Amino acid sequence: MNLKDYISNVDLIIFDFDGTLFQGEQFSLPIFHDCLKKVYSDYQIDKVYPSNEIILSQFGKQVEDIYNDLFGNNAFEVIKDFSECVATAELQSFQKGRGELFPNVEMILANLKNNGIKLAICTNAPKYYWEGAVQRFQLEEYFDLMMAAGLYPGKNKIWMVHQIVETLKSSYFIVVGDRYHDIEAAKANGGLSVGCKYGYGRKEIQKADIIISDITELLSIFSILKK
Repeated sequence: MNLKDYISNVDLIIFDFDGTLFQGEQFSLPIFHDCLKKVYSDYQIDKVYPSNEIILSQFGKQVEDIYNDLFGNNAFEVIKDFSECVATAELQSFQKGRGELFPNVEMILANLKNNGIKLAICTNAPKYYWEGAVQRFQLEEYFDLMMAAGLYPGKNKIWMVHQIVETLKSSYFIVVGDRYHDIEAAKANGGLSVGCKYGYGRKEIQKADIIISDITELLSIFSILKK
């Protein structure tokens, strides 16, 4: 089936969250720096302090991978203190109403939903972060199903996308995201991948079936290819 025919049959779109719908860089980067500086000082860490680029390259990964990449597998106490610092600060920020979705996200979601397309979220976010985000943006209004890795320990996006597709009984679906995990999960489950050039994994999305520079281009894909 060619691309045009596939898209004409799509009845489900599965979204990543950070870097796709949510401006996580603005929200989490200052918090990461504050907590990194704290543990670097408390534990007198002498390794090179990570740059913004290195920190952002971790966003979108599963939490365990982020901490191991930053501190190594044998830094249990450092990881524990850092993760608690980040969790507390991010949850408080959500509760104070901080953090923003990308421009036009709610308009796009409402438009897609009103046109009969089922919507889902598949994210690597930890439990506390995800629950804070859901409450902050009242995401239940838009999505038929939401799955976060923090609620399913040991499971990855390939598994979560499979569960979403099976639960919502879709044969033609799209996964929209900004990291290779999203493209991998789409391909592994027989779906179409849309890579978000504006997110964290700018170099990772080159193998996506379609690449967009702005979330509003999703509507263009449907309107142009359905003519």
